[in-house]
Amino acid sequence: MRQGRDGSRSFGAATAKVSLMLAAMAALWAGACQPREPAPPRTDDPPPRPSLVVPGAVMEAVAEGYRYTQGPARDRQGRLYFTDIPSNTIHRLDPTIGSIDLIRSASNAANGLAWHRQLGLVICEQDRGRVARLDAAGRYEVFAARFNDRRFNGPNDLVVDADGGVYFSDPHFGRPGPGPQPVEAVYYLPRPGGEVKRVADDLTRPTGLALSPDGTTLYISDTTARIIHAAPVEPDGTLGPLDAFAEFDRDADGGPAGLTVDTEGRLYAAGQGHVWIFSPDGTLLERLAVPEPPSNCAFAGPENRDLFITARTSVYRIRLRSQGLAPD
Repeated sequence: MRQGRDGSRSFGAATAKVSLMLAAMAALWAGACQPREPAPPRTDDPPPRPSLVVPGAVMEAVAEGYRYTQGPARDRQGRLYFTDIPSNTIHRLDPTIGSIDLIRSASNAANGLAWHRQLGLVICEQDRGRVARLDAAGRYEVFAARFNDRRFNGPNDLVVDADGGVYFSDPHFGRPGPGPQPVEAVYYLPRPGGEVKRVADDLTRPTGLALSPDGTTLYISDTTARIIHAAPVEPDGTLGPLDAFAEFDRDADGGPAGLTVDTEGRLYAAGQGHVWIFSPDGTLLERLAVPEPPSNCAFAGPENRDLFITARTSVYRIRLRSQGLAPD
């Protein structure tokens, strides 16, 4: 407000200021009300919530002195199988008595493992580009070796569905030039002796696999792309479109690798120095720091509540309140 020469008062300047303030507030309000694109899932720090770790439990090494451990898998007795890839060996750990037995040597750089009710221990043979099995009597057999008359690149991980079908990933690691297969993909073998199908090929480097408890979703780690995908499973075992389930830090070393689930559908992912725990909707619930860079994880033990983590030279164990899925 100012006073004119004739003594009158003018409100022009004050009114202009108020109008500008109201216009600015209206613009801010309009922007706040605009719909926003949903943010993709991230692996930022999870919000505080009750831990899945049993109070007082600590992560401990239960097997040491290896070169590169991988492929943890539980059998019906709760024992844990794992591989040591550079040493070409497969081992079995009995958590109840603490024993570790050598199950197979000259394993063709065995990587991922899974327990199958008909086939026994199913094995990804990375060097030979094939999937084999070893039954309880020690009988060994190759049951998936080629697709379109070419050997596989290097099967990495696998998971068995409720019908006995086997999904396995087939990246191309550690060799110069292109792989035997033109793509790095995920395959499905509907049953022993059935025909192998390629079910996902729009991936950069597929590694870890896991199925939801109801078998309707297949989770796939795309390690180089730093993404875990979720794909709906069709009745014939083929997959629907891939969705990004979780994205990992692109500037950190490595990406998501081995996966497992618990009975409540939570997903556990090894990678970037931790085991990351997600809810079924992709919310990050918790992350567990591991003393060595982890490659994979699986539940085992008598009650299936111990999470075992393969990590470089060792296998680690931590007791959780959650429970893993037992093999059929």
